[in-house]
Amino acid sequence: ALIQDMKANPGSSFGFMSQLVTEQYYRRMVFASSDNSDNTLHPKLEITYSVPSQSCITMQPDGANGNDASIDSRLPSANYANATDFMSSAWTNSSQPTTCRSFINFDLSGIPSGATITSASLSLYAYNSPGNQTHSTLSGSNASLLQRVTSSWTENTVNWTNQPSVTTVNQVTLAASTSSLQNYANIDVANLIQDMVNDPSNSFGLRLSLITEQYYRKMVFGSSDNADANLRPKLEVCYVNNVGINEKNKDNMTVNIYPNPAIDNITITVDNVTDTDYSVTVFDHIGREVYFSTTKPLNRQIHQVVNI
Repeated sequence: ALIQDMKANPGSSFGFMSQLVTEQYYRRMVFASSDNSDNTLHPKLEITYSVPSQSCITMQPDGANGNDASIDSRLPSANYANATDFMSSAWTNSSQPTTCRSFINFDLSGIPSGATITSASLSLYAYNSPGNQTHSTLSGSNASLLQRVTSSWTENTVNWTNQPSVTTVNQVTLAASTSSLQNYANIDVANLIQDMVNDPSNSFGLRLSLITEQYYRKMVFGSSDNADANLRPKLEVCYVNNVGINEKNKDNMTVNIYPNPAIDNITITVDNVTDTDYSVTVFDHIGREVYFSTTKPLNRQIHQVVNI
């Protein structure tokens, strides 16, 4: 329990002090220190702890399961839910300047709430689109931004007029392309995905747009509706499920639960309890009761080892 306290509060934890309970002569305990010439006598601390395991998922949706769409300023009410390209662009169409942006949303519901994202990589694959051709830096840099979408949208209704809002927090920059068919593999979007997991009610995917929306410049990738499965956007996410227990103190009682999180067993200690019977009930992460017992305090303390 002391080590758990130190781990939980490192800013106010600085080791141990040894002293007599009753400091009255003549009484003492004498042990070897870490400076003793016999290293077998040095103080020794052995700690057992559990580390949450990492899980990884890969998402590369197809047209039936994908959720991406493009919009353009020339036709503000038009919707391009089934476009085979996923692009950021500023061009002209019949001499009329046209800006294009794209939205994509991956299903992150398989990642547990409160999980820590250890890595997240988005891969976008260059595509020679029949209608929009390839990357271009004809008038300057086509560097683009990936930003988190903060309001809802639907693939079949989103357009320039009703496009959702985005935030610049943890936005990711795609550097200007150096060739017309340059892939952008393993883009680090870990912070964006963490934001989405932390705030799902204000997270609705990503928007791709040029940093400078001035014609003639564009990035063109395959969308989830592309006939070539190898060109569809791919998101790979690894995470640690931080399942744990919040320790709460009440009525001068001090509760400690360790290890936390746990896999096989936990120890529960409660100090400063009254002389009455207590029940201990443990539920798993989906609400199933996995342990129940009643116990009587000893010296105003409950000490319960629970196998789960």
